[in-house]
Amino acid sequence: MRSIPALRTATVPQRAAVEVDRSGGAVRWAALDIDLSVPGLLLAAVSPAERRQHLASMVGKSTSVRKAVAARKNGAKGGRPRKEVLVKPAKKSVRKVAASVRKPTSVRQKH
Repeated sequence: MRSIPALRTATVPQRAAVEVDRSGGAVRWAALDIDLSVPGLLLAAVSPAERRQHLASMVGKSTSVRKAVAARKNGAKGGRPRKEVLVKPAKKSVRKVAASVRKPTSVRQKH
């Protein structure tokens, strides 16, 4: 409800008086004169960064003649350059040593 400004100031009974459209694609608060689509509600629940990521993913999957020509030219040049991998030094592990270490005792048996 925080992401929908019109519903922030509504009381709990006003929010509870929601009606679902016959098609199931929208919800309506008649007393507040608010109509929202289900896709709009879902988008409001997702952060802007997640929306941009999803949009970029969809755009990247699209194909066109221009993208195909560019891919062929890039392939003729040897393909996409590889990213350099930076090797980070491993962290030293710290082990806790028990405060008291028992030494083995020898036991002699009498014959």
